[in-house]
Amino acid sequence: MYLMDSGIQTSNILFSKKRSKAFLDLAKKETREDLIENLQNLANNQDLTSIFKIVKSVTSTSSWLSHSYYRYYKSLLELNETKQKSFLTIKEEEIIQKVIRKNKAAFSEYESEDIFKAIYKEALLSHTNNNISSRLILPRIEAVIVILDGVFNELFSQSFFERSLRKLSSEMGVTFLIPKISGFQGTEENSKIIHKEILGFSQKFPRKKFWLLGYSKGGIDALHYISQNKSFAEDKVVGLSTLASPLLGVDKFNRGVLKTLVQIKNNFSNEKIRKDIFFEDIQKSLDSSFQRVWFLQNYKNLPKNIFYSSLGFETDWKKAHFWMLLTKAIFQSPKKNDGVVDCDDAHFPWFFPSLNLGIIDGHHLFGMRSTFHSQEAILESLLIFLNFKGLLS
Repeated sequence: MYLMDSGIQTSNILFSKKRSKAFLDLAKKETREDLIENLQNLANNQDLTSIFKIVKSVTSTSSWLSHSYYRYYKSLLELNETKQKSFLTIKEEEIIQKVIRKNKAAFSEYESEDIFKAIYKEALLSHTNNNISSRLILPRIEAVIVILDGVFNELFSQSFFERSLRKLSSEMGVTFLIPKISGFQGTEENSKIIHKEILGFSQKFPRKKFWLLGYSKGGIDALHYISQNKSFAEDKVVGLSTLASPLLGVDKFNRGVLKTLVQIKNNFSNEKIRKDIFFEDIQKSLDSSFQRVWFLQNYKNLPKNIFYSSLGFETDWKKAHFWMLLTKAIFQSPKKNDGVVDCDDAHFPWFFPSLNLGIIDGHHLFGMRSTFHSQEAILESLLIFLNFKGLLS
């Protein structure tokens, strides 16, 4: 617990020395474990797949390790950390007090976006300052959290937000499931994979229900899944929360580098070449000309007894992850965005009943294991907000 001054909290800079050191220690530990595991696999299976896995692991973990060292040494050069800045406003502190007291009047006095943002700031404060503990208690939930990855997720050593899910699992006993959907396939194929894995889990644990957490294209895959399996979703799914998902698709295929790619693809008459080299299924799933029409035709038939929430990210290219500099060049947009998805595209349309949780600072790779952003604060805030709303019980 900590003292308040006129309803305003203060927060140390994000490059806290203790936090940077803890981040580096985790990177060194998991890098060592990854390399040992992959070397053992290579020794037992000397094939191209094992070689590819160890190359991918070395590339991924070395990137994370170097990034962690950079953050740590940068923190050592930071100015005096006692220089603090305002963090929560008086309005946000009032919201936090209502959440602590479980006063549901907050929902009639404030927008969902305001409530979530106050909760997130409170959680972020505790994750970026080792000397401060959050005043909000994490709820224990029975629902299984199902993480649905985005495009090209196979390129990374872990699924997005897996780092924070493992933390929740070890500390709170949270159960999570990560269907092995393909980052190289469209929604049709991934919907089948999601159904197969969730159904298999449900048959083993018939009393369990599921909370779908769709990251990026994973949010679109989730929509198609619950639309095609409506009866099962109505019975077993409590809700769908999307993170940086272009829910109505994107129109960037008509601009910049992507426009050129589409033009080149259309010159190939061979269907297999178009599908395999140009990832035609992915383009179709993300293209607004397809996804917007699909949503307008199907939204009335989506399960009505589950909740829907959406959260978007926004970043300045100067502050973005290194890889985001490249994606900003490819996914060109004059609008505010997270490096890939425009903020305007990250929410359900106004006519669809859902919880708009707003936009927070962060790039599209927020959920990577190597990100210095506090993805733990995001998941904890979602848990607290949705539990406060009475949607996870």
